[in-house]
Amino acid sequence: MASRAKSNRRIVREGRRYWSDRPTSNGKAAGIGYAPRSGSFTRCVSRVQRFMGPRAKGYCALRFHEATGIWPGSKANRGTKGRGK
Repeated sequence: MASRAKSNRRIVREGRRYWSDRPTSNGKAAGIGYAPRSGSFTRCVSRVQRFMGPRAKGYCALRFHEATGIWPGSKANRGTKGRGK
C-alpha cells in the first residue's frame, strides 16, 4: 500500500511540473508559456480540461500564479484587447 501512495505522489509531482512548463524527469513540458496578457491561462484551461473537467480553471489559475506571480483576471493581468483602453 505504501508503494502505491508513493507512486501516486510521484505522478502528481510530475504532472504539476509538466503543466508548470518545467521539464519533468523525462524532459517533457506542456509548453503553455505562462506570461501576463498572453492568453496562456486560456491555453492551459483548454489543454487541461479534458483531463480535469470543471477543476481545470482552478488548477490553471494556480499554475499561472506560480509562474507569473499574479492571478489571472487581476488588474495587473488586464490587456487592452477588446476593452478599448
